[in-house]
Amino acid sequence: MRFTENRELILDVLKKAKVPLTVEEIKHTLKYSVDTSTVYRALNFLEKKQYIDSASFGRNIRFFFCSEKFKHFLFCDKCNRIEVFDDCFAGALEQKINENYNFQIESHVLYFRGLCHDCRNKNKEEV
Repeated sequence: MRFTENRELILDVLKKAKVPLTVEEIKHTLKYSVDTSTVYRALNFLEKKQYIDSASFGRNIRFFFCSEKFKHFLFCDKCNRIEVFDDCFAGALEQKINENYNFQIESHVLYFRGLCHDCRNKNKEEV
């Protein structure tokens, strides 16, 4: 399969994104109308070719992100806000997994679910 214009456009949207995006957010960002099935096919291709990754954060909604850009997330269960962080504490864990399980790790995605600062403050106000 070739790298079509739609695939290039979608990859560019994800490269410029500050956080992972849903299909609807990707469609909204594109300047011209692309049907949903085209977006899904492009995302499927890009993920198979390892240009992008996706995560569901324990939800039915998938979020897509550029593989080389993001790997670590904080996800708010209440407002669905995603924060990206760069600190990676997985190096020692990866080495231990390799030693104990003879498993060569090629990539990882780490996320924590909980409540963001704003949602925690709203919960305190409601009580």
